Amino acid sequence: MVVTNEENVRSLVKSIITRLENQKAISMRPVDREKLRQEVYQLVQLSVKTDQDLHEKTLAALGAKAEELSNSEFTESSQYRAAKAIVRKSFGDDTLNGFYFTENIKQIAIHIREFLMNSDLIEDVYETDHDLEQMIVEIIKKFNPAAAH
Repeated sequence: MVVTNEENVRSLVKSIITRLENQKAISMRPVDREKLRQEVYQLVQLSVKTDQDLHEKTLAALGAKAEELSNSEFTESSQYRAAKAIVRKSFGDDTLNGFYFTENIKQIAIHIREFLMNSDLIEDVYETDHDLEQMIVEIIKKFNPAAAH
């Protein structure tokens, strides 16, 4: 099992942009690709949480110190597990491949579609709103953080 982190979310965003471009759903200047990925990441990271986020928020809820991060006895304690369950519940019910979605995937796809339609970094969008959203949902659902390394 892969423990997800910020880099996995960045890989997800890269996959979304790359696949949309490869499927001729969007076009952009190659020089703008990295900036677009950064901007979409800023949007997505608000709604997609990781195992790393869960661990850090659990430690913060307990007021734990950084040196306790690697203490396996601490992270296996009943106090840690209880705090983790509370934090986990705050992330929402949608989970997939080690990601915790604070909004449903369809809503995230709508945010991305709206961003792409209004971004100066995108030269053209060749799909309808519905089709673009559906493509994004499928990319998210099929994304495997373990295979993204």
